[in-house]
Amino acid sequence: MSSTNTLSFKQQMRGFPVWQMTVICLVRFSEPITFSSFFPYIYFMVRDFGIAKDEADIARYSGFLAASFAICQFLVCVKWAGVSDRYGRKVVIICGMAGTTVSALLFGFSTSYWFAMGARCFMGLSNGNVAVIRTIIGEIATERRHQALAFSCLPLIWSVGTIVGPMIGGSKYLTRPREVALQPMITNLLDQVLVGNSFYEKFITKYPYALSNVVVAIFSFLSLICTILFMEESHMKLKNRRDYGIDLGDKIRAFFGFKVPVRPWNRSFRKVTEHTPLIQKTSSYQEETIEENDNDSIASFEYEQSNAAGGSIVRRYSNSDELSRVNRPALSRSNTGDTVKNSYAEIFTPAVIQAITANLLTALHNIVYSEFLPVLLARKLLVDDLDFPFKIKGGFGFELSDIGTLLSVTGLMGTLAIVFIFPYLDRNFKTIHTYRTASSFFPFIYIILPYLIFTLHEYNPIFPQGLTKIFLYILACINSTCSAITFPNITMLIHRAAPPDHRSFINGLALSGSSFARFVGPVLWGYIISESEKVGRAQLSWVFLAGIAVICLVQAFVMEEHDEDLKDQAQTAARSTTSDVTV
Repeated sequence: MSSTNTLSFKQQMRGFPVWQMTVICLVRFSEPITFSSFFPYIYFMVRDFGIAKDEADIARYSGFLAASFAICQFLVCVKWAGVSDRYGRKVVIICGMAGTTVSALLFGFSTSYWFAMGARCFMGLSNGNVAVIRTIIGEIATERRHQALAFSCLPLIWSVGTIVGPMIGGSKYLTRPREVALQPMITNLLDQVLVGNSFYEKFITKYPYALSNVVVAIFSFLSLICTILFMEESHMKLKNRRDYGIDLGDKIRAFFGFKVPVRPWNRSFRKVTEHTPLIQKTSSYQEETIEENDNDSIASFEYEQSNAAGGSIVRRYSNSDELSRVNRPALSRSNTGDTVKNSYAEIFTPAVIQAITANLLTALHNIVYSEFLPVLLARKLLVDDLDFPFKIKGGFGFELSDIGTLLSVTGLMGTLAIVFIFPYLDRNFKTIHTYRTASSFFPFIYIILPYLIFTLHEYNPIFPQGLTKIFLYILACINSTCSAITFPNITMLIHRAAPPDHRSFINGLALSGSSFARFVGPVLWGYIISESEKVGRAQLSWVFLAGIAVICLVQAFVMEEHDEDLKDQAQTAARSTTSDVTV
């Protein structure tokens, strides 16, 4: 059973850092939009660039384009984690959002394949936000009862973003792929005709994929503004330095009638006098603070109070009941810069290695599915090249809008799964058990998917029109639900398995592994799909993907659930008991 299964939702929410989690969700929201908006049209975009010699090669070049972001992120995400330890989490998030905004515009206005790839590379190099946001959540949600809810916010926002992203990318008003049948001379003539029409027609004809990326860039820019004004620094050593963006954001909040907390740099004038109690009566005040300023967690409140009282007081009363509630690992949680000096055995424990491996394998098969499902749906339907059960060539022949609708609906299903299904599972089952159960569905999904092409009415008139779409929606919704449950669980497994002093580094390493998987997957599977398509065995690529999912499932049953926080608390309690006995 989960550790939170005896708590009601109201008890679980008590002391939850609502304001800061809201800000994090708003900041995070733009990234899945950017990531998923090009899925509906990537096939058509690569086709329009004219770099592929034949239709079978489009999947390969699509894989290269998708992988360019991942390999660049893989190269720098650990570096970004180090930068966040030295200069603060907020600085890295700002850089990432600015890079995403600029690269989205560059990608949308790309007129060649290599320019588009350069834009994707720039996006990857400037973006280490995922690992840093995970670290931030670990630093503000210090209580175990809050962690499941806090970490589930990331896949929730991701699912919401994957609803909006495909709607933007698949919109016929924002994206308009060129018709294949048009020869260059006819295309030029059409352009001349459209010049006399509206600016919109002229613009979207010249830049078919720009408008959707302009919308994406607007979302990213709004997230950037939200970061500057409202995101608080969570680094324990840097959170008390003055932040002029927060000052301006507090003025905006106060203008609209919201209560804002007194910032550490604004209460430095408060001095400890002879009448100041050495140990503050915090319990009642904390409740009041939580109700009035829901952005302050219990741990951060106590940390600031102990700082105000002075280091000597903390040392003198470090064993008291009041100060013992301070989450001590959180105070040193950001010491990742010193990891080079520590033994690798201390960082790369078996639990950490198992969790990172599970994260890598899960990311691998999920990114391949996400990248190449639209390619399979967009390919032409070649009825004459289909022969059940061994010969499959081509795809389902879906239009751009159909692909966008499918991806948006399945994204909505993932959102509903996180909101309604995941909390119930977390309260009633262990994290590792939920992760194993969700992982068991993926192999069957990947095996069944390509064979749905034989249910098309055009291939077999015995099947009614629309039946294939129903099957696709059901299969994609199951996949989206399982993914929505899997990723918050694996995030919690990594967080709990990581030694508290090295969580920022391990989160960066986990993101590196995910980025490496997102690089290898599209490149490798782009090649596999192209080759299997040429020999008329398109289902082979999905069979191989099911094999990866089986390996991931086996690994899920090998790994066990660990919790370094509970271990540290037990050791602290043991040392405290020993100290009391000695005294």
